[in-house]
Amino acid sequence: MKGVLFTGGKAPKFQTIKNDLLNAHLIVAADSGFDSALKMGIKPDIIIGDMDSVQELTSFNQYSSDKIMKYPRDKDETDTELGIKYLQDNNCNEIILIGGGGGRMDHFLALVLLFDREFSPDIWYTHNTRFQKISGKCAISGLKGDLVSFFPTGKNVCRMTSNGLKWPLDNLEWTRGDMGISNIAISDPFYIDMIEGSLLMINQLKDHNIE
Repeated sequence: MKGVLFTGGKAPKFQTIKNDLLNAHLIVAADSGFDSALKMGIKPDIIIGDMDSVQELTSFNQYSSDKIMKYPRDKDETDTELGIKYLQDNNCNEIILIGGGGGRMDHFLALVLLFDREFSPDIWYTHNTRFQKISGKCAISGLKGDLVSFFPTGKNVCRMTSNGLKWPLDNLEWTRGDMGISNIAISDPFYIDMIEGSLLMINQLKDHNIE
């Protein structure tokens, strides 16, 4: 099952994530991610969080009480973590995270570090950047000629092979702190086969005007 989680912060244009939204089985909004969803004409199935930054509070009237999961502001988990846990508990094995651009750098870093976890987002879109977790064998389309950067995630050593990148990733062993910045996709698709561990791939969105 595919789950989509809107979180607070700047989000991409609707057209960028249209297919993910249309194919989602469950859509959750974490706190002010609710505002971003509404701007796209999307009505989330569940709203979760402490609701301390939601602007469209009057729109809660269209939801029954069992669709709004309100938590205290002082809590251990972030609203995004609560949203991911809800999707996990409801059998979503693919998670698309939307939002989180701009704003406080500690919030941004907290979202990046989610990719170190065993159950993490698969793809994350901010207003101008796409993040994708790569594990196993992966064919990546639509990026020919684009810059792509790679970072190891988790605690394991990363070993991989690649085909279709200007600078191959073959025979490398990466741990936390290693990186591959500004590689270039030279074929469409290009391929990465993770022998061990996982990577976080980052590329800029081609059209990142904010809706």
